[in-house]
Amino acid sequence: MGDNFSRVSVSKQIKTILLASLSAIVVLHLFSSLPGLYRTVKILQNARRVAFLNDVSDALFTAVGNYGFERGRVNVVLNDSGPVAKMEKNRHFIIERRKEGDNALSQAFEKLSSATLPGLSEKILQVKQSRKKIDELRQKTANDLVLNKNEREKGLAKVWFSAMTNYIESIEALLVTISIDISNSDGMISRYFSLKHETLALRNTAGPEMSILSATILSGEPIEKGLQKKIEHLHVITNQHFHAISFLCRGLSSPVIPEALKKLKQLYSSGYLPYRNEIFPLAQTGGPYPYSQEEFLDHGVKTLNEIAVFMDVIVSETKTYASMKLNQCWRQILFHCFGSTGSLLALILVMFYVNAKVILPIGRLTSSLRKLAKKELDVEIPLLNQKNEIGEMARSLAIFRQTSIQLDRDNRLLQVAEAKIRMSEEKLKRILNSIPDMIIECDADLNVLWANKAALEMNPEAIGQVCYAAFPGNDRICDGCYCKKALETGKIETGVMYQPASKISGESYWENIGIPLKNSSDKVLTVLEMSRNVTERIQAEAEKERLIVELQNALKEIKTLSGLLPICSHCKKIRDDQGYWNSIESYIHEHSDAEFSHGICQECAKKYYPDMDLYGNE
Repeated sequence: MGDNFSRVSVSKQIKTILLASLSAIVVLHLFSSLPGLYRTVKILQNARRVAFLNDVSDALFTAVGNYGFERGRVNVVLNDSGPVAKMEKNRHFIIERRKEGDNALSQAFEKLSSATLPGLSEKILQVKQSRKKIDELRQKTANDLVLNKNEREKGLAKVWFSAMTNYIESIEALLVTISIDISNSDGMISRYFSLKHETLALRNTAGPEMSILSATILSGEPIEKGLQKKIEHLHVITNQHFHAISFLCRGLSSPVIPEALKKLKQLYSSGYLPYRNEIFPLAQTGGPYPYSQEEFLDHGVKTLNEIAVFMDVIVSETKTYASMKLNQCWRQILFHCFGSTGSLLALILVMFYVNAKVILPIGRLTSSLRKLAKKELDVEIPLLNQKNEIGEMARSLAIFRQTSIQLDRDNRLLQVAEAKIRMSEEKLKRILNSIPDMIIECDADLNVLWANKAALEMNPEAIGQVCYAAFPGNDRICDGCYCKKALETGKIETGVMYQPASKISGESYWENIGIPLKNSSDKVLTVLEMSRNVTERIQAEAEKERLIVELQNALKEIKTLSGLLPICSHCKKIRDDQGYWNSIESYIHEHSDAEFSHGICQECAKKYYPDMDLYGNE
């Protein structure tokens, strides 16, 4: 009865767990869906923002493109020496480009009035400040455009070109600010933006080159050195822009932009470049030229118009891409909502199935596992005969039960073995600690792993330090370290090492033994160092050697006279070993290191020199 009650209790717990799990899963599913939905909405908002900024950038690009035409054509007209009547077409062209540029810039400013971007207000202010000077110059150039060249203000063309360039560059700086935000939001839009920027840069290098050459043809004078270098520089930069645009067009899914680029490059290389390459060398001498200024300028304008067409293609493709991204975001939101609902229903059905086929059987197996955890090794394992994963788990649990029984038996044997090992280790430690010599174990990097009592008395914090820092107190490895030799050779290395005075000990001598400790594969793992202080012995031996040397040196310096010396009783001469009689002075000098200094005693002085008072009156 108790067993049945236990099973009922377990069943209720499992059902409670199931309901709680189902509720938690539903809630978690809803919560997990919300971040995805939130991300999708954020992507949609980002796509809208990208589309908005792209429209603004298109307007700014349109403005810059038209201002570039205005800058170049005004510069050409101001430098033109032909009849004023022939300039009427150019003046209309200038007015049209100016009007389209101003309209595009106004549209961009109107849209940007509601935008918030870092540094946006400063860039807009710079554009408006540049605009004031441009309006003044437009009035001046408008007056000069209807005058003959000799009546126009000198230097106005250069002032106009410089101011208009600054104006265009301020708009391009505003474009860069917008492009940074676009680059952080969408990589493809950023790529299209780079294409627009490179195309504008191409227009800004190709246009001035054409204007300078056109003005040179009209002047009939040789081109200035500065302008010559500028044309060469602009031509190089133009080719670089073409290479950059070609690189950015690689791999685009739509062939429209690459085809437009192909057409532009073909027109530039065959419709303009041959004329430019023929005119430029002649401009250095002032002509004559095989083509008129109008004919050359016509080819250049066609190329610039084709650059504008290429820009329009990029703008159109960018708008198409931005619109496609918006549509994709809406589809993702709908798909996310329908997918979340469907997956939630499927999850509920799966949970009911899992309850019947998995959770309840697992509950029974869990009950058996808990008993095994409590060391109830005689527990009965259910569901052993099922032919599915639950049956595999039950059979695995049965194997676990048998393994637990064996482990329990082995554990008792292991405890006995560990007790014996601990006793052996303690005995070994007592032996090593009783040895007065210093004993340490070091790894391959000479870090101290273990030290006996004698070593720890020298440095209680030695373990964990490198041995040469822990004991000698050095900052580098000892010269002739026998531990290092033992690690390298794999053999026992012995010898005496001299240790100069350090912060830990004074000048000393140590007898060291380095013993490599190897594993079963004969690989050296650590090294055991045994050190004994032999300073007194070494010093005693050194003192002994010093005394011996001193005695030997003294014996070498001393020559003694020994034995019976035959001496004459009258003249006091001494007979040597060869039988010759020598004066006592010469004999002693020959057989010793003594030197003679002659003088006269008092008695002899009185006897032989009585008239001389050599020693005074005594």
